[in-house]
Amino acid sequence: LPTWGDKWHDEGATIFDTIEKAEKYCEWLSDRYKDQPNIIWILGGDRNPDSEKHQEIIRAMARGLRNGESKKHLITFHPMGDKTSSIWFLNDKWLDFNMAQTGHWRRHEKVYKLITNDYNLEPIKPCINGEPQYEDIPVRFDVSNERFTAYDIREAAYWSILSGAFGHTYGNNNIWQMWTEERESVLGARLTWKQAIHHPGSTQMGYIRKIFESRPFLELVPDQQILSDYFGQDYDNIRTARDKNGSFFIVYIPQGQTTRLRIQKLKAESVSGYWFNPREGISIKIEQFENPNKDMDISPPTSGPRTDWILILDDASKNYPDPIEFEFTTTLK
Repeated sequence: LPTWGDKWHDEGATIFDTIEKAEKYCEWLSDRYKDQPNIIWILGGDRNPDSEKHQEIIRAMARGLRNGESKKHLITFHPMGDKTSSIWFLNDKWLDFNMAQTGHWRRHEKVYKLITNDYNLEPIKPCINGEPQYEDIPVRFDVSNERFTAYDIREAAYWSILSGAFGHTYGNNNIWQMWTEERESVLGARLTWKQAIHHPGSTQMGYIRKIFESRPFLELVPDQQILSDYFGQDYDNIRTARDKNGSFFIVYIPQGQTTRLRIQKLKAESVSGYWFNPREGISIKIEQFENPNKDMDISPPTSGPRTDWILILDDASKNYPDPIEFEFTTTLK
């Protein structure tokens, strides 16, 4: 981030309060880091450009980055909660992909609505959930409230990716502030960052990569029409996606509820697959069966509150691997 949002947005901000300052500084940054291959520039810094002046300052930053030497680096914008960069900058050529922040305000935030909206916009640009709720942060930042758990983290992640996001971020209340006992606790930090890196949500993010990269992820298309009758509301919303050729489905079932699927949308004579437990990283093979080419009720191995499951159904002839045994051989580029 060239700067955090308070330096250009908040009352009394003087560091980047003019277009000239913003553009010149970002051009200097661009020149300085032109040889670094691993940079993505994120403008904004948890603020919304709620005036024409603010929008022009952001555009000046982007112009400075593009006018400098690091023209190969991607640029996006980080807004405040329940907002997305597409609101202000969708048609700006410098915005390479949209970033949403679904935030820390409530349990079962309908992140799929914000991501689905960005996914369907034109001009078409990739989208990412750049700041969902953090593990162990109090709801609405109020330490008297309950805290977001690993379940909330998984729910937001699967809802985002199966709604069309190309990726998802993970945050932890204790880690963003690198809390130790010698430091002041912010927002109720209660474990050192060295302890918090072992929170279950962080491990479970690794399972997500296993699942999606074990199939042709770049062919993934959100498709709620795989569900024949009921999508669910709020906490029990089911999200589904398939590849463009209909060779596999991935279905997120947040409460382990029985689900009716249009199996006929899977273009296969024989069907195989897996139940994947996203809490423990365990997959259960589904015995191969003939495609019934009709709607079919599917029940996860267990059900109940916070008992989420991933259903993966494949064209058996593709011989896709068990996701938990999948080994990464390349890096997505």
